[in-house]
Formats: sequence, structure tokens, C-alpha cells
Amino acid sequence: MSRFVEEFSAFAKAVDFIDNDVLSDIKKNIETYFKNRFGAEFWELLLPVQNRYNQSELKMEWATDGMTCSSSLIYNQEEILSGQSAYCYMKGKPMWVTTGDSKLLYNTNNYQDHWNNQKEIPQYKEFQANTCKTKTSILIPFEIHSNRAVLNIETNQVLSFTANIGKELETLCNAISDIFIKNYTYNRDIKGTKEINSQLRDLSSIEVKYGPIPLFLASSDRAKDDVIATIRSIISEYGDKFKLLFWKSSEESGDINRQIIKELHSSKLSICYLSEPSKENNKYNDNPNVVFETGFLQACTYSEAGNSSAWIPIREKRSPPPPFDLRGERIVYVERNDDFKLNTEALKQTLRERIEKILESF
Repeated sequence: MSRFVEEFSAFAKAVDFIDNDVLSDIKKNIETYFKNRFGAEFWELLLPVQNRYNQSELKMEWATDGMTCSSSLIYNQEEILSGQSAYCYMKGKPMWVTTGDSKLLYNTNNYQDHWNNQKEIPQYKEFQANTCKTKTSILIPFEIHSNRAVLNIETNQVLSFTANIGKELETLCNAISDIFIKNYTYNRDIKGTKEINSQLRDLSSIEVKYGPIPLFLASSDRAKDDVIATIRSIISEYGDKFKLLFWKSSEESGDINRQIIKELHSSKLSICYLSEPSKENNKYNDNPNVVFETGFLQACTYSEAGNSSAWIPIREKRSPPPPFDLRGERIVYVERNDDFKLNTEALKQTLRERIEKILESF
């Protein structure tokens, strides 16, 4: 066995990963080995792919330096194997192909396989039309990532097959399989590392400054004062734990909508009182602007990059069914007595329980 194959095999087993630059250098080394060892005029490493018509092809993953990598169908339109590489791929046995009379392979159909004595070998296909002088074609199937690959080496000489040279080439193919797997693992890990680092960068850019927890309170301009007062009373019980962001209390000048979006972005907890009085006495509708804000909060809450960790929707019981996208949320319903006065203690108790549960996760 050649010294190169012995050392390459040991290298492929010992190394932990193969980056793309090293893989490119390995390809060049293998090509030099093929030229010096076999006088190779052409070589290729083929892997199976599906084309856009869902047809099976063999694609050049590696090829002689300067060759344009291409693909070819495994079966032609007549459902016949398209060439000797396709034949080797489907049969799964290595081949050492020459002609019986030392002619060029493309100029005859009298083929002999000196490795496994396979019969009915398909017509040889030239790798370069009208200039090909191949007299020996060596084809070895082997596994890469549970996919069968085919290594093809072609030379202008008539070379004799021996068991030792067969073992040498199979050892080479096993080493190629190892380095492809380790290159795949390297690229997968690098990609994963970059994605995680990108996520960390996004999270660091939206991290809330340590201190009071920003709490956004959303409501209609016509929201019932008794509910708003009760919500604010509960928030005040927590002292400096929360920093209340309430658009009615904002002293900033400028576009109110921009201010609301900014505060929604920075909030860690949000309470949304959706209801406002309807034209019917003692009945309520959802305010469209607050519904929009809840949609924004939902998007932030369920997004990986979102900053809003939790939110509490509040609605009056005497309201139409909630919007479809809110039906899966744990809505706090406002209870009122027979005279339509707010059951303040019930609302306070429910809000305390919800807020305490949310604080456990902060």
C-alpha cells in the first residue's frame, strides 16, 4: 500500500474536524496521488442528488482541477442505466474496466471488469468529447453520510488489477468518507455557533436595564375609571418594583403612537384593559387601538427576540366574544354587581395572583 494512503487514512481517523480550507488542500493532494500513482487524466467523486423534476442524478462533488462540476441522470429516458458510473452506483460493487483488446473505452462495447467480473457493462461515456483516450476506468462505490458515493479514476494506460491495489483504493475511499463527515460536522457546528451568537447579540441589544420592572398599561381613552383606578392601586402596592408606563400619564411631547410603540418595546409586563362602554347601556366593546396593542404584545411574547415576557388581558364580562387571536389567552374578566358597580376586591385578588405568578418567572 502506498505511503500516502497509509498516512492519509491515519490522518482522517485522528483529526477531530476538517475546515473548508483543509478540505480543499486534501482534494489537491488526492489529485496529485491519482496522477502519480495511476497516470490519471481524469477523476471524479460522485454523490446522488434529486433534480428539480425529482429525477435521480449523480453529481460531481469533486473532479479534476479545471473541470466544471456537472450532474448526469442515473437512468436515461429509456429507463436504462446511463453509463458505467451509474452502473457501479446501482450495483454497489467496485469495477476495474478495460477492453478485451486494449482499445479506447469509448470506441467499443467489449468491456471486462477485472475486479468483480461484472457483466453487461453499459457503454462508456466520455468525460470530454472527442479528446478522451481512456483505456482503464476504475470505479469504487462507498458510503458518505449513509449515501452511496462513487469514486471514478481514468487513465490512458492499460493497468492490471491486483487485490493489493484494490485494498489500497478502498482504504482511500474510507478515509475520504471520514474527512467529509468531519467537514460536515465542522460546518454544522460553526453554523450553530454563529446562530447562537447572533441570538445572543439580539438579546443583549434589547435587554432591560436592571431596576424597576417596566409595566405597560394599555386602555381606551373612554375606559371605565373604576377599573383603571383598581389596576393602578394594585401596581402601587408593589412600591418601586414596577415602573408604570401609562400613555395618559406620559409627559413626553410628540407623536403619541410612537411613544406607545417605544413603551411596548421596553415593557417587561403589560396589562391591557380592552373594554370601553358601548352605545348600549352597561355593555362594552373592545377598543380597536388596544386590540392592536395586544396583537403587538402577543408577537413580542411569542417571538424569540421579543422583550415582553408576559401580559394580562382584561375585559368586561358584558362584552361580545373576544377576538379569535385572544381566545387562547387567560383573560381576566371584570365582575360587576347587579347595580353594575365594580367588584373591586375580586378584581384586585385576581390581578394580585396573576402578577405574583408572573413575578416568579422574572
